[in-house]
Amino acid sequence: MPSVKIFVEGVADKEFLFQYIDSILNKVISEENIISLQGKDRLKLKVLSKLEKISNLFLENTKAGGVNLLIFDANGNKEQRILELNNLRQKLGIDFIQFLLPNDADAGALENLLLKIVPSNSSFLTCFNDYENCIAKNNNYKSPVLKTKIYAYLDTLDIADKGLAKEGNRNYLLSQQWDLGNDYLNPLRDFLLKYL
Repeated sequence: MPSVKIFVEGVADKEFLFQYIDSILNKVISEENIISLQGKDRLKLKVLSKLEKISNLFLENTKAGGVNLLIFDANGNKEQRILELNNLRQKLGIDFIQFLLPNDADAGALENLLLKIVPSNSSFLTCFNDYENCIAKNNNYKSPVLKTKIYAYLDTLDIADKGLAKEGNRNYLLSQQWDLGNDYLNPLRDFLLKYL
């Protein structure tokens, strides 16, 4: 079976995918085969040595007969994101199969996906939405970013170690915090199962 390397934007993406693949999909993948590029712009680096290291990871796996999966945020405009990634693919001469979070169909990011898999019995989203509506009425404040919303969700839970709200420390397998069986994850699950 060919080696599969998954390239993601950040630490939260890496942790989520590793835990999801290992425990929910029951597929064996080395944590080293999920590579955080530490930001969406790392593929556009101006520093040649760093860019070469990143593109070499793709090229080496391709030469060895492996498959490169790129799981990035779609951000605000999915079509624009696809265009950007295709341009980078050509410019760098690398090969990958892409999936855009949250569901490969909509604009958004990992945080949009995570908000969809908060258990339905949680009243947090209602409370936070009320908070956001209140903030929006005041011109002196700006609405918090989605990363803040996810952090606030985890920080408000009664968990012993408050450090678990940080991106690299999260336990996505806790069913009281995340519904990893949610149908919203089906596009991601189906994509991953094609290659793992």
